[in-house]
Amino acid sequence: MREGLLMLDGQFRVALINDGGRELLGVDGDVVGRSVAELGLPAPLTGALLASEPRVDEVHLAADRVLVVNTSPVSGGERRGTVATLRDVT
Repeated sequence: MREGLLMLDGQFRVALINDGGRELLGVDGDVVGRSVAELGLPAPLTGALLASEPRVDEVHLAADRVLVVNTSPVSGGERRGTVATLRDVT
C-alpha cells in the first residue's frame, strides 16, 4: 500500500487527502473542508493531527490498522496548516 497524505488548513480542516490517506484512515465521501475532529478517528490519532508540534514516527491505531504518523506544522508568521504522512505497519 502506498503512503497516505493529509493536508490540513490553519483551522484543522482537511484541505487535501490522497486515496492512500482515505484508505488508511477509513474515511470515504467528501471529507475536504471537514474538521479533523469530525472524521471519527480514534482520539489519540486526532490529537496527533491537531498537535502544534511536529510528530515523528508515532504509532497509532486506526480501525483495524497500525499506522506510523508524521506531522509537520506549516507556518509563515501564523499557523497555516499541517502536513501529515501515514504508513501502514500492520
